[in-house]
Amino acid sequence: MSVVSRETGTRIGWHPRSSAVSSTMLGDAQAPLGQTVAWPNGLVGADVPRERCLSFRSVAQLFEFYVSRTPLSYAVFRVAECRALAGVPLGGQTLDLGCGTGEFAAWALVEPVMLGVDLSQTRLRRARRGGGHLLVARADVAALPIANASLASVLAVSVCEHLLDPATAVAEAFRVLRPGGRFVATIVLADIHEHLLYPRLLRTLRLRRLASLYLCLHDRVFDHVALHTREEWETMLSAAGFRLVVRRKIVSPRLMCWFDFWLITAWPYKLMQWGGVKPFVWRPKWVRRLCWKWFQAIDEECDEQGSVLLVVAEKPG
Repeated sequence: MSVVSRETGTRIGWHPRSSAVSSTMLGDAQAPLGQTVAWPNGLVGADVPRERCLSFRSVAQLFEFYVSRTPLSYAVFRVAECRALAGVPLGGQTLDLGCGTGEFAAWALVEPVMLGVDLSQTRLRRARRGGGHLLVARADVAALPIANASLASVLAVSVCEHLLDPATAVAEAFRVLRPGGRFVATIVLADIHEHLLYPRLLRTLRLRRLASLYLCLHDRVFDHVALHTREEWETMLSAAGFRLVVRRKIVSPRLMCWFDFWLITAWPYKLMQWGGVKPFVWRPKWVRRLCWKWFQAIDEECDEQGSVLLVVAEKPG
């Protein structure tokens, strides 16, 4: 399999006979645009068989990874997301769309993902150090430098709600998937506005303006620019040509209330990120055990209500 630059026509990817790649950034997060860089040692197309499926860590392992490294609000949200994703098979030739710092691939999956793409060089440097991807590349999700029908699956974990033009990104995912390939995504829905704790309390107290202000601030902090309903996302995927295989809501309203309750404790972590300081959390083992027991008590299945859409969409053929 190969990857082709849509601007130059240069091949940049998984070809057994290739010894170098030309891309915006491939294998080295600091490579400038257009530079040719050497393959990582031993990485050739044969090393990524099509039949290989990615597997997830157990929920207990996932929770330990996240609660020892991230704010509690983020940990409960991400682990609930991962628990739902764990039942979805992902092919070996997988693209992690909008991979960010790579924490999902490094912490949630047992094996590395073949390729992660993101626009931020800073985030990609961290992703490469994390080891969750065989390769990382700087690329726009709306114009992927990847050949048609190249991949077994495209994974987008809480990415689509951050895109200014999600329809184009969905169409790109359809293009790079081979027939039978799957687009697997978790997408934050507009429903989240109904499930957050503090806006609900403010509305109950008839402080609707404050509730609206809180929601605007929340969306701005989390870069939510494309919050749509479940039906709107399903229509968008169908318009791109996908056949919807799985479509259900995850991350229950109850869990989202607790997410919002603990969100204030995440501000020191967020401020460290904004200030360019490596963020950290400190929780003794006994605190992490209490958090795990609490999470088990609040986590629950939700098919009709939920703040996040889990979708598995297949390319016909």
